[in-house]
Amino acid sequence: MNHVVYFFLLFMVGYSLTSTAQPASFHKLQSLGVSAKVGFDSNFQGLLTGANLSYEHRSNKWLGITSSLNHEIYRGFPFWQVNGSDNDWMFRKASFDFGLRAYLQPLYLSASIGLGYSSGYAKEEDNKINSHALQLMGYNSLGLGFQFRKRNGDAMEIEIGINSLYPTKVPTLGYRYRFLLKD
Repeated sequence: MNHVVYFFLLFMVGYSLTSTAQPASFHKLQSLGVSAKVGFDSNFQGLLTGANLSYEHRSNKWLGITSSLNHEIYRGFPFWQVNGSDNDWMFRKASFDFGLRAYLQPLYLSASIGLGYSSGYAKEEDNKINSHALQLMGYNSLGLGFQFRKRNGDAMEIEIGINSLYPTKVPTLGYRYRFLLKD
């Protein structure tokens, strides 16, 4: 997974350095996005819910540069038995990342890398709570999305992707509303 993200980012940076000028009719776009996402962690048998605040700058039709803040909560199902024990645990993960988006209207492919932290707890079989201290780790994500443009320039996006903050790789489904920032 990490190699795919790094290869995509390297390819997009190389592409942006060798691309030709755009027609005069295209103007630079800047947007601010707010999103919600949901996913399922198959390793730990838990649900992911999260939110995202992102900024994007597009200087041409095909490439956008993004940065975002993410907050995710991973939660086990206490009523769901896993390996004969209760699945009562919760992790909070937050991350900050930079990335690129390649547009093939109305589809886009996105990749990002950054830093994140994780903290949480797990309930042991004897009802003892095992707390996990704050940990700093690498974050990356890869996504494929569909964008619906509105008349006023705003956009609605639906994205499927994979978020990875060690040790989890979680498939997600998200919805984002992107506000066009006026010059």
